[in-house]
Amino acid sequence: MCETKLSLRYQSFNDIFADLSSSLFSQINFSDNDKKKYKEFADCLISAISVFESYPILESDPNPIIEKLGNVIKNNALEDKIMGNYNLISCFLNKNDMFRYYPSTIIPMNIVNNFYKLLINSNEEDKKLIISNINNRLNTIKVKISPNIYLPF
Repeated sequence: MCETKLSLRYQSFNDIFADLSSSLFSQINFSDNDKKKYKEFADCLISAISVFESYPILESDPNPIIEKLGNVIKNNALEDKIMGNYNLISCFLNKNDMFRYYPSTIIPMNIVNNFYKLLINSNEEDKKLIISNINNRLNTIKVKISPNIYLPF
């Protein structure tokens, strides 16, 4: 945009957008296998949640999520599926967030393990991007505030 020769300057906003987009997408290089691991996990996580009973405050820092996920994996290490979907869902939420979930939804351990390995083996930017995508999925879940909840105003 600041090029001294007029012929070398951007000619339209679309040219600027194309340059910005191409540089952004060149930095995002997840393999098809990585995308599959993410998608399988995100699908399972979302299918286990019925409704949020408060507007959730989603965790955006990968480090506490990784720590909590590690604990869930340790506590289910001898199982084929997660025993207690609440603990897995809670990894991505603030401790005060209220939600309903389906305890009978089966979340296979291999899917959780694959996602965990994807997360811990990613660089910091990719970790943030993965968590941001999970949070985008979580934001699609319906929020239904019960009239019995005390509101302080």
